[in-house]
Amino acid sequence: MSTFLASVAIASGVAWFVAGRVEPAVAPPVRFTIGFDTGGDAWRDLTDRPFVISPDGRAVVYRATTRGLPRLYIRTLDQLEPRPLVAGALVRTPFFSPDSQWVAFFEGATLKKVPVSGGPPVEIARITGGGAFGASWGDDGSIVFGSRIPGRETGIPLMLVPASGGEPIALTTVDPGMVGDTEFSDVRFQGDSGKKQAVYDGVRYLTPDDVADCILWAVTRPPHVNIDEIVLKPLQQASQELIVRDP
Repeated sequence: MSTFLASVAIASGVAWFVAGRVEPAVAPPVRFTIGFDTGGDAWRDLTDRPFVISPDGRAVVYRATTRGLPRLYIRTLDQLEPRPLVAGALVRTPFFSPDSQWVAFFEGATLKKVPVSGGPPVEIARITGGGAFGASWGDDGSIVFGSRIPGRETGIPLMLVPASGGEPIALTTVDPGMVGDTEFSDVRFQGDSGKKQAVYDGVRYLTPDDVADCILWAVTRPPHVNIDEIVLKPLQQASQELIVRDP
């Protein structure tokens, strides 16, 4: 299994762990259209999400490239036109604070945040190792994100850092096997549904919820318990290469 597939599962798991435990209030649906030029960004080919909806449902932040430079734009319900929040060659992976007043993002190896009202970005933390992805901002003021270990293709360390800034600390490392119900094979096979289905035929694969459940278990252990690493695979997966499929 590739690092990207694991990344998709971990990103889903991080979001579920931080945000999914709180049942959202019922609200009427809001529909509107955003027309824009992505500047050549092929969203379905990106390994990180290029857009996000605010928790209060009143804004969308998305990445687009204008005049050769990637930017994060925000479009609010009370405005007809989007406005730029931040620009930079390496800006990616926007995500909101729980109160919808801040947008955090990665810029290269740095985690930053910027007010939705505009202003200079504020550095939260420097990311060491092989990069980061799949972040989520919790109600307790902490940010959880997936990291990468240089030279290692499996195992995704989950890191924790205060949104106010600080040194990231390790929560645990999650190493999932075959995970379905993600966009990995859509991207890999460029939308070929037949090839995608062939990957998972005859296997009761893991789902992002399975991964999230393991993450939740790990981070809710008593303070004196440390879970160094979680390795989980479908029952039919013996190794990365060996999968026993139903006849």
